[in-house]
Amino acid sequence: MELWKLFGFSNYLQNKQIKDHLIADSNKPKCPHCGGPSELGYTRCKNCGQKIAWAGHVACKPGNLSKVQNKVRSREREDRIRQARSDARWKPYKKWFWRIYWPSVLILLWWFFKYVLVF
Repeated sequence: MELWKLFGFSNYLQNKQIKDHLIADSNKPKCPHCGGPSELGYTRCKNCGQKIAWAGHVACKPGNLSKVQNKVRSREREDRIRQARSDARWKPYKKWFWRIYWPSVLILLWWFFKYVLVF
């Protein structure tokens, strides 16, 4: 018997493979009928065989497609608005950093190397 089998290394590898597979499945979109993982773009679920409609990266039932598309669009719009607000919020501070803070740091470093670190 090989040494690595004695110390349980094969169990570790098998557990790691199973864990990686479960993580990959958890990141996949869920079927709206059975909740099982489904591949992006498939028209039928591999677990239950029901039809699936897609609104972007979101799986939904075929009858709810327009409703889900509207929700996806509104969420994307909210994300764009949130990003624009965040950018607008930090814009004055970016200007402050480059015009005021950064030159003062350079002056402080110059003073430190000139007067403190005198050899």
